[in-house]
Amino acid sequence: MPEGELLRPENIAKIRHIPAVIVQGRYDMVCPITTAYELTKLWPEAKFVSLSLLLSLFRLRADPAFRAPAGGHP
Repeated sequence: MPEGELLRPENIAKIRHIPAVIVQGRYDMVCPITTAYELTKLWPEAKFVSLSLLLSLFRLRADPAFRAPAGGHP
């Protein structure tokens, strides 16, 4: 498939009915996050998962500095 072929609206229309999940890996050098984001904008029915974002949120949640104080929210 030529570069950019999938991002053409007429081609997305052909597969739009297929349930899909677009997964963006943290170290994905072939498909940068900008390409995954562009595909998500053209194919809003597809779910988008960024492993980089999930990993960042997981690390943030595990960091004691970002935990709620004992007794609930401030």
